[in-house]
Amino acid sequence: MNTRRLVWSALLVGLFVHSALAENPPEANVIQVKQAWARASVGAGKMGVVYLTIENRGSAPDSLIGVKTAAAAAASIHETVIEGDITRMRPVSSLALDPGNEVILEPGGLHIMLMGLGAPLEQGQSFYITLLFEKSPALGVEIPIASIGAMTSPSSHSHD
Repeated sequence: MNTRRLVWSALLVGLFVHSALAENPPEANVIQVKQAWARASVGAGKMGVVYLTIENRGSAPDSLIGVKTAAAAAASIHETVIEGDITRMRPVSSLALDPGNEVILEPGGLHIMLMGLGAPLEQGQSFYITLLFEKSPALGVEIPIASIGAMTSPSSHSHD
């Protein structure tokens, strides 16, 4: 009889723990991406650029350490730097993602460079990138393509 009670108690505790974890999995979806977009590429140009916002909703720091996409031969994190009256783009090896904060990749600042595009980026279409993190699992993101001169995400426009 005691064995039966012990088994039922263990099962009930297991169900309770499973239920609690299902509702609040530890560190699930701690990295969120919003306002992801790319500019349409120019003519037969082989370069493209992606902008997005990455938010770390977890309690531990992380880092964006790389980007992959089938849309280009290479993808990397870059920053725009103004030195005197010359604007340069420099590669960045990683982006720190502090808990509770977001990092904004936007025109004139941090961005993802696509080099060796397989096909032109055409307004109204989309493609996928995979963000690689130091600690968090890789994250696939759909990237809608805005116009060549766009300065904001197509989804951030008001549709009143």
